[in-house]
Amino acid sequence: MKLTKRYIADDYALSENSFWSKHIQDFFFNILSITPTIDEKYLKYSDSFHYTLNTKEIEYYQNSYIHIGIIINRDENSTVYDYFNDTELVICTREKDLLDYLMKIDSKLLIILGKVGWGKTTLLQYFFFYLIQKSEKLTKNIYPIFISLHREINEQINQKGETFSIKSFFYEKLLVPRLKKICEEIIDIENDKFWDYIVDFPDCVDYKREVGNYSKIFKDNPLLAHKNILQLRATYQKIISDILFYALKYLSNELHKTPVIIIDDADRIDIQWNKDILEELHKLSHKYDFKVIFAARPSTFHGVFKNDNHLMEIISPTIMDLKKPILELYINSRKQRILQFKNENTGIVIKYDDNQIDKSKAIEFYIKMTELIEKNENFSFISNISSGDIRNLGRLLRKYYSTGFVNYNNIFLRFVNESITVLPDWLLFISIITNNYHTYFGGNRESERSEEFIINLFASRNHTITSLFMKIQILSYLIINESVDLRLFRNEYINLFKKEHKPSIFRSFNNSILSLINYRIINTEEFFSIDNEQSLEKIKEISIEPTGRYYFENLLSNFEYLSYMKDDIDYDIDVTISDCINTRGFIERYKSIIAFIDYLFKKESEMINGFTRIGYEKYRNEFIIKSNPISFTQFIAEKILLIAKEKVKNLKGDSKNTSELLTRNNTLENKINAIKSFFELSVVNSQK
Repeated sequence: MKLTKRYIADDYALSENSFWSKHIQDFFFNILSITPTIDEKYLKYSDSFHYTLNTKEIEYYQNSYIHIGIIINRDENSTVYDYFNDTELVICTREKDLLDYLMKIDSKLLIILGKVGWGKTTLLQYFFFYLIQKSEKLTKNIYPIFISLHREINEQINQKGETFSIKSFFYEKLLVPRLKKICEEIIDIENDKFWDYIVDFPDCVDYKREVGNYSKIFKDNPLLAHKNILQLRATYQKIISDILFYALKYLSNELHKTPVIIIDDADRIDIQWNKDILEELHKLSHKYDFKVIFAARPSTFHGVFKNDNHLMEIISPTIMDLKKPILELYINSRKQRILQFKNENTGIVIKYDDNQIDKSKAIEFYIKMTELIEKNENFSFISNISSGDIRNLGRLLRKYYSTGFVNYNNIFLRFVNESITVLPDWLLFISIITNNYHTYFGGNRESERSEEFIINLFASRNHTITSLFMKIQILSYLIINESVDLRLFRNEYINLFKKEHKPSIFRSFNNSILSLINYRIINTEEFFSIDNEQSLEKIKEISIEPTGRYYFENLLSNFEYLSYMKDDIDYDIDVTISDCINTRGFIERYKSIIAFIDYLFKKESEMINGFTRIGYEKYRNEFIIKSNPISFTQFIAEKILLIAKEKVKNLKGDSKNTSELLTRNNTLENKINAIKSFFELSVVNSQK
């Protein structure tokens, strides 16, 4: 049965472990924090640009920022470090490329491409609001104007509750107020150099004429002439519509500074809005000599320039393509911070659950938790589940470090008291896979907070003859073909089945694709996430993500994954949420997995009978990886059996459990043989 029908998830969620909540969570929230939001009231523009960092920002940029890229060697690239007096400063290729664009490259538009969580916002904020603050030369030359587009537009919509023109909104509400701040000293009526500079611009003709008139009228009284001209300037400050942009041009051409408008967080707004904004900035930047940096996901970039080569030729952007972050750097840097925290607490004794414990030894437990992540198979799990997204990785690590599972079998206290020195691998897997039992049990959450959960490949919102296997079949097909036309693929899949099954399969297929996209398991250039089925019709191609391969090749037959996910679908074994949480022993959980494999075989057999004869032949040839068995149930069962056989080797001296486990293994081997026989016969029958 489906647990969501009978249970409220929060009633069974595990509490955070008490040492975490009482003694260490503030430290972890600090080292796993996301990039701080820029507070614009601390921006100052005068003879130079300055941003006043608060304590949290300094802590983050000094201790939590990761240099993703190759570290620039001081001896070989001394010109990069010439801007800075700080001899301890480290600069990597990302920051160097950004600096080169601003100081050496003539292009007006830089597009920074990177998937979600790959560090676009972090790089921009670190560079402009921390790194260049360390260089007097750079703060005197670079004048950044930072706009977080999605947040600003959301605030405007919430305030007005109405639609608006994106161009006028961007110009009037986002750009002009910021330009006033950066240009207020330049357009000051006392700044003769600026006012002399603009006299020949087209909409300054009237101003130029009136200045000439005053000069003639008061030629014998320069002071009175100047006084009247100042009053005239005060009037024309309001009349000259482009005066702020003239100030940017003056900054660039006369003062030899680099104004740069930075657009961040643009991916969650309409593609056409992004296109309009880019076109407007392209026009303005060439007319008034400033630079633009536009941070975007590949799907946004594709959406803006799709089928519009002319736009690409006109805008002709410089592209900075961010590579996937090296997550090992992130995890290792956090481990070093925990180690430092441990050393800072040496010799401190605290009370914990009526025990007096060494605080540094307790903190060492979390170092061991981190080392557990660094093991090959475990790191592969956490890096794939996070999709290379550092923000998501931080969320997953908070889940893991806070998990109540450390209280199982008194793992935490046993480690602190030195009765164990090694932590079990399952601690990582089950903490993340079950989300510490903070879950919605397969509810309709695909388009909201999906990054906080692991998808259940067996679960489906629609009950069809193939619903248990549909997501798995889609992944298998994409592994074989890499990328496919979505509509052709959908038609091909539906036509495998007999006529009576097709209507329900169509809807189920759409929902499966929607879920797989939102969980970052498959990819489309058009969308990062999808809210409804109608959007699917705008998608041309889909392809499999590395995370999708990991789900299929590794997670699908992971013991902890099966142990939990099997209890979140409709099937006819009476299991309860209490059973799911409290069944700890490997053999008992193995027994329930064998029962689930029985159920999978039953449902896969029914699915085979739903194919047309030609459809089944096509299914075997085009949906099944050649090196794999025809049956997905067999594929899963054989991998689980290997895990169980390995477990037998580790039960030396435990004759009772060894005997019981061998019996279970024999049971599963017999089931695998039965599955093989059925599918061999099904192939023969389909060929008659």
